[in-house]
Amino acid sequence: MFSGLEFVDCNAFHLHQNPMIMKHLAIAFCLLTSFSALAQDVTTKKTIHIEPYLALSYDAFFKSLVLKSPDCSLEHLADFPFEWGYRYELKVQETILENPPMDGSSLTYKLLKVVSKEPTDSDFTFKLRLESDTYLGPGEQESTFAVINDSTYRYFDTVDLIIPENMLESFQKVLLPASSAQGEFRVINSSTLELIMLQ
Repeated sequence: MFSGLEFVDCNAFHLHQNPMIMKHLAIAFCLLTSFSALAQDVTTKKTIHIEPYLALSYDAFFKSLVLKSPDCSLEHLADFPFEWGYRYELKVQETILENPPMDGSSLTYKLLKVVSKEPTDSDFTFKLRLESDTYLGPGEQESTFAVINDSTYRYFDTVDLIIPENMLESFQKVLLPASSAQGEFRVINSSTLELIMLQ
C-alpha cells in the first residue's frame, strides 16, 4: 500500500483494448473535421447598386474617398471604372472571410459584371465632406487639396472642384490645417464637380 501517489501501469490501458475510449476519440475526430469543414470562406453572387458620387471615409490611419452603396459595405472594388455622375448596377462576388485580417474587413468583393450605367439628371446634387488633413490624429499632415488654378482644386487627387468666385473666400478657410466643412456639389463631368453651397 502506498501512502502517497499510487503508480499506474500505463501499459494496461492500450487504446485498442478499450472500445469506449476509441468511440469517444472517433466522435471527437468527427466533430473536429466538421468544424474544420465549416470554418471556410463563404462566397455568394449578388447584385448591388453604386451611388453616383464618392464619400469621405475614415480608415484606420487616414481618410479617403470611397464608393457608396445602399446594399452593402463595399468601399473599394478592383477593376471598376467609376465615373462621377453615374448610377451603377453591378454583379459582384461577395466573400465572407473566415480569418479576416486584424486591420481589415471580413468581407471582400470581386467585380463580375457592370449590369447598367445610367447618368444622373442635370439638376442632381449631393453632399460631400471636405477635410483639409489626410491623416487621422495629430502629427505631420498632408493636405487633401491641390491647387489647379485660382478657382479649381483637386480633392484627394481624385476629382476637381470648381469654386465659384462668390464662395472662394469661404472656401479658403477649408484649406487651413485641421479644417473641415460640408459642401454641396453638382456634377460637371465624370471628373469635375462644382460647389454650390458650403456649410
